[in-house]
Amino acid sequence: MVRKSSIDPKVPVTGKQRRISSTSKFFTLGPYGANDDYAATWVYGLLFFKEDIQLDTIMDLVKEKILEMPRFRSVYNPKKRAFVEQDPQEIDMSYHIKCVDEVMDVQTIQDEFVGSAYKHFEFDKGKPLWQFTYFPRISDGRALLLTNINHIIGDGVAQIELVHLLFDAENHAGSSEGVSRPPKRKKPKNLFGPLNKTRIFMGGIWDGILGTLEKPDSESILMREDPMKGGDMKTAFSDDIEFSNIKDLKEKFEGATVNDILVTLLTLTIRAYLLENEPEALSGKRKLRASFPINRRKNGQSGFRDGSPHNSIGLGVFKFPLKFKSRVDSLWKVKRTLDKIKLSPKPVIQAAFGDVLVNLLNPKSSYKLFSQVSAGTTCQLSSVAGPPNGASIGGHHVQDLKFLLNSPVGLYLGLITYNGNVSTGICVDDTAKADAQEIAKFWKSEFDSFYEEVMSIDGVIKRPRSFIDRL
Repeated sequence: MVRKSSIDPKVPVTGKQRRISSTSKFFTLGPYGANDDYAATWVYGLLFFKEDIQLDTIMDLVKEKILEMPRFRSVYNPKKRAFVEQDPQEIDMSYHIKCVDEVMDVQTIQDEFVGSAYKHFEFDKGKPLWQFTYFPRISDGRALLLTNINHIIGDGVAQIELVHLLFDAENHAGSSEGVSRPPKRKKPKNLFGPLNKTRIFMGGIWDGILGTLEKPDSESILMREDPMKGGDMKTAFSDDIEFSNIKDLKEKFEGATVNDILVTLLTLTIRAYLLENEPEALSGKRKLRASFPINRRKNGQSGFRDGSPHNSIGLGVFKFPLKFKSRVDSLWKVKRTLDKIKLSPKPVIQAAFGDVLVNLLNPKSSYKLFSQVSAGTTCQLSSVAGPPNGASIGGHHVQDLKFLLNSPVGLYLGLITYNGNVSTGICVDDTAKADAQEIAKFWKSEFDSFYEEVMSIDGVIKRPRSFIDRL
């Protein structure tokens, strides 16, 4: 008998089954039997190079790093709810690695290979759930590697670590010290008094259990036509902002974090877009929320298990505070909302509750329940932390790194930090009336106005003190 600890995951074992987490089971609900018309959740990475790095470099990368991970050489079996390793000789590399010689601009590639992915990528359940497409030359002279990996393989944290593994050794790929990961939730200190903390905690328990009954967001041009079914996507990337400028803003606000600044910038972006295109969405008590993943791993725990990325996330929900007196005021409203989320047990309870349900209910019932919860929010947020000083693959410098995602809601906003810059990837469901390119334009203009307003104030901006919060 072979001991589990003695099995090297890098060595192929045809027919070996590997279990999946409860979170991974959630991602299998749509594409596997419950509703095949519902688009699977794919994560797209766009890696740009100064010039053609040759297809052989990509092939070597796959052989030396990608296929060493069992999930990339395994097929998901829905009946066994497990990944089953394939014979390495049967893995169809012509399916998994494609080269497009036609010269295209970046937006055309986004539209054709991401926004309308199924024109070029037929989702084959009988093959491992990934594909790489290489463009040796795009219209601006650069080369582009487009990675397409199903969310069943791994969540955001795991895929961040996966990207780092692809980088050359000098970028500390594969080293836990070199992996830039989202921070664990840190509870804010001295912001709320004991009564408020108790109220937030008890309310989080209640909301965690009854979250599925919460009313969906108010209708807006950001929501897709059919909340339960997605279509193609309209995509865009915002302009880059120097990360040092984000840090400058952080230092101006008492107790603020980088995350507070970035979420405020997204809030300002969404508000500015709606103010120009659908001002009625900002009136009355209309609700506009975003869901975002919360890392459920313990401190120091890797995003890998048995040699592969895997899923271990909960779901947080953030209500955009779209009414404020100034951009400085918007920061404090955002921060207060985020700090309450950090104190609430709702994401943990909801995730644990979901783990139980996904194992008890049949796939069709599970799919309907979780889809209703996901479709209730307007937006999905994520954050990818790339190497702050850049990276290389096969000796070739990665000039830029971007991410996009097939989201279960109408709007996806994905923050990405890489090589000293921060930007956001934007995906809008094709049935939603919003324009991804127009949303992207407000990112930089709102940052400029935010930065100017904050820097015009002398000294550190003190957090507003509320007597009620101190109770």
